[in-house]
Amino acid sequence: MTLASARSSKQRNSSFKPRSKSKISVIISWRIIIFKKVGFNMTTKEYVLKTLEENKGCFITGMELSSALGVSRNAIWKAINELKKDGYNIYSVNNKGYALDESSDILSVTAIKEQMLSYYPNIKAVGNAPSIDKKEINKIADSIIIYDEVDSTNQLAKLELITGALDKKIIIAKKQSAGKGHNRKSFSSPEGGIYLSIILDDKDLLKAKSQKPFKSSTIGAIVKRNIEALTGKNATLDKQFNRLSIGNKNICGILTEYFADMETNTINSYIIGIGIKNITIPKNEIVARVLLDIYGML
Repeated sequence: MTLASARSSKQRNSSFKPRSKSKISVIISWRIIIFKKVGFNMTTKEYVLKTLEENKGCFITGMELSSALGVSRNAIWKAINELKKDGYNIYSVNNKGYALDESSDILSVTAIKEQMLSYYPNIKAVGNAPSIDKKEINKIADSIIIYDEVDSTNQLAKLELITGALDKKIIIAKKQSAGKGHNRKSFSSPEGGIYLSIILDDKDLLKAKSQKPFKSSTIGAIVKRNIEALTGKNATLDKQFNRLSIGNKNICGILTEYFADMETNTINSYIIGIGIKNITIPKNEIVARVLLDIYGML
């Protein structure tokens, strides 16, 4: 079974199918317990977004959210308004609360994680991911960080390899101001695209069967397959310049960089850079699918 066939059984539906009040209350009550036990390091805005994304199309009251976080309802209201300014389509209804539109597709860690989990438990029969389970999906999601804009995700990934300051291995940006492509040429990275860099360190390489799968042509084939599955259009992979196109439009660039120990002549880490642009595609889903395929090779 491929990711495409696994996805075919999941139908997108933008209409609301609200969960029962009792079920939402159970979810929120569970969150209160967990939050108090482990003390999540989240802002009010981040927590509200996470909760709404995990319950798309379902109304959750401001009181439930404020109780879970231990903040005022006014703080929840401010967080909702900030999210609306960020572009999230959130419904506010008196006596019902807040609900995130099911069609919302702004890049976020929670949404990417939900997309990865949506393929479970069939994931063992999907793509390159026979060994990935829920625990591994949670681990992948925990290693993601998303920025509105950076100079270059690959450059930030290199810095992370040296310093470990972010403690993250998947760096995603909605825009790049100094993106680089093949032969260090400038890579235009306008807002609305998906720009990500994946760090594979020495521990990841030890798990991999070989280092061959991390070449640009292999990563390009993974991205190509998933773009075609989500758009229904045929894409062309140019292996010479590591880019994908549909018709005459370039839609993706791939830049894979590796770092080696000169004394032992061994590769100890990779950075896989992927830039997707000029195409209408479910953002969180394409990222989820690509991550599953790449980590499935480890």
